[in-house]
Amino acid sequence: KLIRTGRDLKRHSEELEHKQDETQKLSDLNYYIANHDHMTGLPNRQEFKTKLEEKVSESDRTGAPVAVVFVDLDNFKFVNDSFGHGIGDQVLMIVAERIMSVHNGAHQAIRFGGDEFVLIVNGETAQKSALNEFMARLRNEITKTIQIDDLSFHVTCSIGAACYPQDADSAAQLLRNADKAMFDAKSAGRDSYCLLYTSPSP
Repeated sequence: KLIRTGRDLKRHSEELEHKQDETQKLSDLNYYIANHDHMTGLPNRQEFKTKLEEKVSESDRTGAPVAVVFVDLDNFKFVNDSFGHGIGDQVLMIVAERIMSVHNGAHQAIRFGGDEFVLIVNGETAQKSALNEFMARLRNEITKTIQIDDLSFHVTCSIGAACYPQDADSAAQLLRNADKAMFDAKSAGRDSYCLLYTSPSP
């Protein structure tokens, strides 16, 4: 017959709590690794899909607008080919930091893959009247001179944006239309930004 004292039961309970905490920490870590870009620390494409669908659902409930801003670095292959992938990776990290500095955590930034970044924009900034100014600030910050060791250069970017519900009736269509606006900016000569169905800004 097993008899446990109060002290034994307390110790056993604490051990179980510790194991549960460790299990939860491991689960949280695995989730973070699966849903974040290892280089920049930004959420990745999988996390983006979930967050965008949540924001669109919230917009349906509240009527608040939400926008997607698509950022693509121009001719980034030239950076990798000229300076090597190590420098290219550092550039991507610098660009990620600059994107974050523009919105200061007010919106959700994602590394979509390769040299592409996407932002989910909400609040007043998601209004079409405010998006052009926001994209201009993004471009100005991203294109500042980059200094890495003895190298000094800059990269340009093409940026496109679309708004929900004006420009799309679903999260997937919102992303597609922001991507289309970005390609309109790129087709106009790169280093510019464009709202869907408007002319690119030089």
